Amino acid sequence: MAGGTYWLNYEKYQLTNPIENVIIGGDYVTTLPKGTILYNLRGGLLASHESLRKFETRSNQYFDKDDYSGIPIRKDKEVLNSIIDNSIVLDRTPLRRLYA
Repeated sequence: MAGGTYWLNYEKYQLTNPIENVIIGGDYVTTLPKGTILYNLRGGLLASHESLRKFETRSNQYFDKDDYSGIPIRKDKEVLNSIIDNSIVLDRTPLRRLYA
């Protein structure tokens, strides 16, 4: 497929298998472990797992809010496809609701 847009359709996912080669903060390449919760928010994609806290820096904050948590990860085409193939949807609220 030449060009194209890749995205996640829902707000919250949980990994059923690890995903390798995920970029956090532009500087770190890591593996998201099985069980990682992914929050697909208007401002970006957050990965929430205790093992990812070690990547927090002043410019790459690990958020701890009431309705979401995690550290921002890059939305590469391969990562998004891996999330779709290796996760379950925990919240089937369509993401477009956030843009209304």
